[in-house]
Amino acid sequence: MSENKFSKYLIYVIGEILLVVIGILIALSINNWNEEIAMIKKERDLLMQMKNNLSANLIQLTEDYENLDRKLISISVVLNHMRDKLPLHDGLYFNFYGPFSPGTTNLTSSAYETFKSIGLDVIISDELRDEIINLYEISYPRLQIGVRESMNNWEVEMIIPYYFNNFSHDEKLGLIPNNYNVLIEDQKYRNLLTARQVYFKNILSEILDFKTTTQKTIDNIDLYLE
Repeated sequence: MSENKFSKYLIYVIGEILLVVIGILIALSINNWNEEIAMIKKERDLLMQMKNNLSANLIQLTEDYENLDRKLISISVVLNHMRDKLPLHDGLYFNFYGPFSPGTTNLTSSAYETFKSIGLDVIISDELRDEIINLYEISYPRLQIGVRESMNNWEVEMIIPYYFNNFSHDEKLGLIPNNYNVLIEDQKYRNLLTARQVYFKNILSEILDFKTTTQKTIDNIDLYLE
């Protein structure tokens, strides 16, 4: 009889232990599920921010492309005047600004900095994560360095000194040659314009590549979030 009571008690204890273990496992499962849901939401929210940043960068790159294209047109206009010995006119003055740098390319990276601060592994997809890292760590810096070098090296060492010696500045008209007839015969100026033209065309080509890459990343984020 005593053994029968003990067996029942043992079964009861084991049952209680099993209930406790099952309860703990259920609680852990619910907690893990909640954490997974929270992580997925965080990933989704950050990727939406990333998409917004990339869309802003796409607009900026388009503006940079158009600005640089206008500068190339200005350089071509001046080179054509030099080649054909065309007369000076007021409309030409602003075209003399062509060789100057288009300015710094300001690309948005706030979402990427947030990714880095919380850990890039928040992006579950290895492929998408690598694509975003390459864009921000390799592609964008290469463009910004190229533009910055065009500002620092070329302008400080060659363009500014040449223009300072051969042009005067008028706020309304633009840059006015000190001696136009001498300028259009100056091989040094022709070489400066031609070199600048080649350099700007290379940057223009890179901007097109980065626009394509940026749009591709936006499309991949949309596809991933579907």
